[in-house]
Amino acid sequence: MHDFCLSRLTVSASAIAMAAAFAMPAAAAQPTGTQDTQPATQPTPSTTDQTTPAETVNRTGLPSANQNQTPPGSEQAIVVTGSRIKRPEIESPVPVAVLGQQALLQDAAANVSDTINELPQVAIGATRTNTNFLTSGTGTSSINLRGLGFSRTLVLVNGRRFVGGFAGNPQVDINNIPTDFLDRVEVVTGGSSAVYGSDAVAGVVNFILKDRFDGIQLRAQGGQTFRGDDSNYLASLTAGQSLFGDRLHLIGNFSWDKDEGLPSRNRSISQQDCGFAFFPDPVTGVPEICGPAWYSSFAPQGRFNVIGAHPSILTSDFGGGATNLFTFDQANGLVNGFRGDFGFNRDALRLISVPLKRELATGIANFDVTPAVRFFAELTYSHVKANAAEEPLALSSVSSGSVPIPGIADISLDNPFIPADVAAAITAANANGAGITGIAFRRRLNEVFDRSNHADRHTFRVATGFKGTLLGKYNWEASYVYGRLHDFNQSQNILIANLNNAIDAIRVGPGNVLGVDIVCRDPAARAAGCIPMDIFGHNTVDPRASAYIAEPGGVFQDTVNKQQV
Repeated sequence: MHDFCLSRLTVSASAIAMAAAFAMPAAAAQPTGTQDTQPATQPTPSTTDQTTPAETVNRTGLPSANQNQTPPGSEQAIVVTGSRIKRPEIESPVPVAVLGQQALLQDAAANVSDTINELPQVAIGATRTNTNFLTSGTGTSSINLRGLGFSRTLVLVNGRRFVGGFAGNPQVDINNIPTDFLDRVEVVTGGSSAVYGSDAVAGVVNFILKDRFDGIQLRAQGGQTFRGDDSNYLASLTAGQSLFGDRLHLIGNFSWDKDEGLPSRNRSISQQDCGFAFFPDPVTGVPEICGPAWYSSFAPQGRFNVIGAHPSILTSDFGGGATNLFTFDQANGLVNGFRGDFGFNRDALRLISVPLKRELATGIANFDVTPAVRFFAELTYSHVKANAAEEPLALSSVSSGSVPIPGIADISLDNPFIPADVAAAITAANANGAGITGIAFRRRLNEVFDRSNHADRHTFRVATGFKGTLLGKYNWEASYVYGRLHDFNQSQNILIANLNNAIDAIRVGPGNVLGVDIVCRDPAARAAGCIPMDIFGHNTVDPRASAYIAEPGGVFQDTVNKQQV
């Protein structure tokens, strides 16, 4: 890790040297057929009688460090341009950072975005650790240069655009780029919008893939945190071969990696709900409250209140104390009132890092048709699965005082599931003129559904064309790029109409023609399969009622992005 940090410092120092070199006259670099970037050096006595060709070819469409070593008396220059078309009027000093293959492998990150996010010019974009609450984009990875937003950071692959990995957004999902197939990553943080447009206001990140490789390389690794969780695994196979007298270069890579994810409950900083109070804590001085005092009142056993002209006279029959609220303990014992420790800790079900699995296949072919003309083809396919985890949605009836989802009815007083002690207390209160008309509730239907999101993404891209030189000094390229993303996101849901039918239960008495004691009130709902639902207490919902309430197939978002360049 220390070697990696030193490598980062060297890259930064080189970038500063590049910017300083712009004060010198620029000389256009000529192609040499390599993509390796070398630091600029001064001529030595042993090399002053020769002219060394440029060390870097700017054929990627992104600034890269180039150097011409010339005979004594001639000035040297590092040329950084913003396009394959070398236009002096748009040349300007810009900060450039280059991450070579050695630095990438030293970091040992399964996803190259984890390495890039460590650079000081990169703010946090979308990652596995902040996409748990997205309805679309779970497990995606984006680059956010200078904190200006990932929609202002242009991502290229070999200088060409890549299909967007987000619904309705052209930003590239870095999950589609295999680490072991990279030659280097070039990061430019200024002066790029004049060339590429407003999506490059923050800068450009260009992933340069290997263009030749001879042999076979296999890499496998696994790891976990010191606490024995958040396990991750990676296997990557790279193979290549040069044929026909070194004119044809074929190279391919297949990568598989899996991240198990990290639940919020595994860390003390995130295992309980927290919030900010109006006044600081008298002991710590911090205006933050964590634990039962901040737990949600939308509990899985329910929080109930009677509705009427004088609801506070509901008293001692189930615990004493004048209140219109009641709930249940873990043993489903009736509890008068509602305290924080009867609430629901949402963080117990959430994730710090979402589980993710990737499969990537990448292939490149380069064929020298003539010494001055090269045919190229790039093929990429990736399959990414990711799963978010959230607590079930907070539901409440119309008179509860909080209605996240409108249209849920209160409970009628003839509902046979109302606890006997509560029903007796309501009858006694109404005999004294309380005017209680029903029971409102807040509850999470943990037995029915949750908001966990399952994402399944397929990405395909092909880039092909010809490039070369004309008259020994003009560079040209003709290419076609096609990309397609299919992003399918699915989560569970309930049908509000079915929920109302199931809650509205009545008792029909023994010996009735239906053969059961408790049924849904609406005959049409009964004919459609309605099963009455008991929401008073923990785990009281009949599984058949859960199936009736849940929306078949859940809700989903099916997105297709297409790109042609």
